[in-house]
Amino acid sequence: MDQQLSKKISGIYEKLADFLRPDYQKKILTHRNNFDFLRLVLALGVVFSHFIKPLSLPLVESFFVISGFLITDSLLRENDLRHFFVKRFCRIYPSILVMFFMLLIVAILSKQNFIYITSIFHLLIFQDLAPIAQIRDHIYAHGAFWSLVIELQFYLLIPLIVFYWKSFPKITFAILILFYILSFFITQKILRIGDGIQVLTFRQSIFSNFSFFIGGFFLRIYFSKIKKYLPLLALIMLWPLLDSNSLFFPLALSVMVVSFACIFYFGKICFFGDLSYGIYLYHFPIFYILTNHTKVNNLPPQYGLSLILLALVIFAFLSFHLIEKRCIKFGKSV
Repeated sequence: MDQQLSKKISGIYEKLADFLRPDYQKKILTHRNNFDFLRLVLALGVVFSHFIKPLSLPLVESFFVISGFLITDSLLRENDLRHFFVKRFCRIYPSILVMFFMLLIVAILSKQNFIYITSIFHLLIFQDLAPIAQIRDHIYAHGAFWSLVIELQFYLLIPLIVFYWKSFPKITFAILILFYILSFFITQKILRIGDGIQVLTFRQSIFSNFSFFIGGFFLRIYFSKIKKYLPLLALIMLWPLLDSNSLFFPLALSVMVVSFACIFYFGKICFFGDLSYGIYLYHFPIFYILTNHTKVNNLPPQYGLSLILLALVIFAFLSFHLIEKRCIKFGKSV
């Protein structure tokens, strides 16, 4: 009897160990997914939340999950770390330069003070001075840039995570689970304090949203093993998804995001290009320019906002095809 029980336990352990064994298949994720469409929806949701009505939805957190999944996928397929960073730089930085000059024009036309202009220059080195700007009661240049600061921190950290995962998978797995738990509970505790400078500064660290990146990371690592179970996992995770205070909320959101992107392919909806990054990056400067230096405010609100949104989409379209697409191609060729 004891031997049978021992064999069963041993069998369960072996299955668990096999499941937790890292999977580095390089071509398990095809282009037939909905990530571009999902990012577009999330970017438009952020714009809506900033300028129309705040939405109590994990929009930015979903972006972090997507980054955790796709950046891990990109790094697993990339043998040259230098090439990985070159591609990341060419993808994100040229558009930031465009945004920088747009914000600088806004600052000059609005006759903003030194602190405001300084905060714009700091965006070029991925420093977000929102806490200082808020305390001194200045209008901050870009209210969504803090998330890009966190993204950069993840880009710098993920190669180290993947390296240790390949070398010491069990230890790395345990450490990541520990940091997932610590990140969740410490963030919950600190955010309850309020909106002081310490809270706003902590919000810009990757540790504040590390659990969402890790959720995306784990789903990519074990994607080939769990892909066929994603519908079931999505159903199971519906309950913790309803409670943002639940320890399983980041994992539940990760499962939902990846399930939406990978279970049913909607077709090439974003045939016009990936506009999500441009929409996310340019919505503040375009809003400032059109509301402060044109007569758009004289229009009824619904028409004014529609005009701003149209201008934003057109600008994002031009940015993608004239700047981003070419820089992405250049980054891949270097």
